[in-house]
Amino acid sequence: GGNIWFSEPHGNQIGVSTPGGSISFNPLTTANASPGGITQGPDGNIWFVEAIGAVARMTAAGTVMEFATPTTDSSPVNIVVGGDGAMWFTEPNPNKIGRVTTTGHVTEFDVPTPFASPYTVALGADMNVWFTEQAASSLGRIDSSGNVTEFPVPANPYGIARGSDGNLWFTEQQAGKIGRFLPP
Repeated sequence: GGNIWFSEPHGNQIGVSTPGGSISFNPLTTANASPGGITQGPDGNIWFVEAIGAVARMTAAGTVMEFATPTTDSSPVNIVVGGDGAMWFTEPNPNKIGRVTTTGHVTEFDVPTPFASPYTVALGADMNVWFTEQAASSLGRIDSSGNVTEFPVPANPYGIARGSDGNLWFTEQQAGKIGRFLPP
């Protein structure tokens, strides 16, 4: 408990820092996997996306299992645990949101707006997964059945997080602003 896990894309490894400051690394065996977004799953394992088009699960012992996305070269970016206990991730280039169960079953869902470029994800207070659509100037909400609803925001959202107030907070990278969204 209390460890901080992080991905190191250029080093092709997953790192962990203990509360005492000791840092160790788990090199990935897949060449150029380029790990990105990372989270702890409800199964206690560490889950992360790989730019090669996969989602990976790493046990506490450092054993890694990769699960390919249905779309080749999907380059997933960010990942979060959803209200349904699955991990949800963004795939900007094929314009999809992916879902992987703790057993490794991967499904993908299209984002309705073409070329919206979904980038970051957060679990909302409503237990749905929310994501930014950088190129569409919108936030998206996907429920556990894969239904997507889009909400326009002022300018190209980049990062998103749920605040302690239950609202969604997002960055407007090109405008240099922070936005607050009150979910319906």
